[in-house]
Amino acid sequence: SLGQGLEFLIYFQGNSAPDKSGLPSDRFSAERTGGSVSTLTIQRTQQEDSAVYLCASSGGLAGYLNEQFFGPGTRLTVLGK
Repeated sequence: SLGQGLEFLIYFQGNSAPDKSGLPSDRFSAERTGGSVSTLTIQRTQQEDSAVYLCASSGGLAGYLNEQFFGPGTRLTVLGK
């Protein structure tokens, strides 16, 4: 949610199974569609989904040991009815 700190959603590493432990519900899904391409899909958005969604990448095989590079983020604002 907007105004809160960073929250982990998903982690892709090489050909390993992704760590999806942070995906909050069955409305959220993510997939890696190519070597460096991934998508996050949110179905039936709710106001509490409003946030800035960030994507990060690292240059090495063990990403947790390497510098992380963040994109500019995508701001999602869900308006009321």
